[in-house]
Amino acid sequence: MSRFIFSLWLLVATFDLLAQAFTPDPDWRFDNFNRQNHFVSRNINNLTIDKHGYIWVCSRGIQRFDGFRTIDYNSLDPSTGGLKNNYTDLISDGDGRIWVSSGGICYYNKTIIILLTG
Repeated sequence: MSRFIFSLWLLVATFDLLAQAFTPDPDWRFDNFNRQNHFVSRNINNLTIDKHGYIWVCSRGIQRFDGFRTIDYNSLDPSTGGLKNNYTDLISDGDGRIWVSSGGICYYNKTIIILLTG
């Protein structure tokens, strides 16, 4: 019987520790980026930040946000780069390059998107 009471007490004490209230630091500030401040308004599948501080997201194509405006890179507009399709994923490497999967592997160069295929 004492093992049962001890087990029950341990279970209750564990939940009590996990249920402690969270109080955020009053110096924290959260900004909401959406269509109203020129950011994308659709679902974001992936997000990364490059060495220049640009925020890169992928949803339908790739979007780059500089804090004031968004530039779209997608397969429907050939003037913005070489994306083969809009089903993309992205990641940044240690050198600050943005790597994109879009019907192959691409990386972003300041003037164009370079497409690497095998």
